[in-house]
Amino acid sequence: IDINNAALDMREKVYMIKTYLPDGADNPSVMKIDINSMSSIYLAITGENGDLTELKRLVDEKVVDRIERQDGVASVSVSGGKEQEISVVLNEERLRGYGISESTVSQILMAENLTTPTGSVKQGDKTLTLRVTGEFTNLEDIRNLPFNTGTGGVVYLRDFAEVYETLKDITSSSYI
Repeated sequence: IDINNAALDMREKVYMIKTYLPDGADNPSVMKIDINSMSSIYLAITGENGDLTELKRLVDEKVVDRIERQDGVASVSVSGGKEQEISVVLNEERLRGYGISESTVSQILMAENLTTPTGSVKQGDKTLTLRVTGEFTNLEDIRNLPFNTGTGGVVYLRDFAEVYETLKDITSSSYI
């Protein structure tokens, strides 16, 4: 078996099923790994104040990137800790009154919270990729998201939904 062709075939197959993954799922990746040369390191990180949310944020923002940049490191995964998420609770009665569907709200939230490549600029032998950042920076950005009503008016997410920060449900625990 040619490992390069097998990896290419696998990438194509994974790409084809990407749209069937659940909302919020990370993009799948395919890596060629020699299981015989694979090693693992498990690190347990603790903090003095016991704030698992802050500790998880610190590890994700500062530690993971530094470890991944080391020669020979293929990937780093983090388990444990508490992670914050934004919750949007729709008021169905108000939503219907404005003539807006739940799927419209979902689509607009996803579209407004994306960073996407928009083109490139070539300067000599260098190419710079241009990106449009549409990621929300705070709760007010989300609450003030405009929606067109069925009657041609404009309302904001705050008019028919509660938006607040909460902790993600814990689906697994890690102990070392």
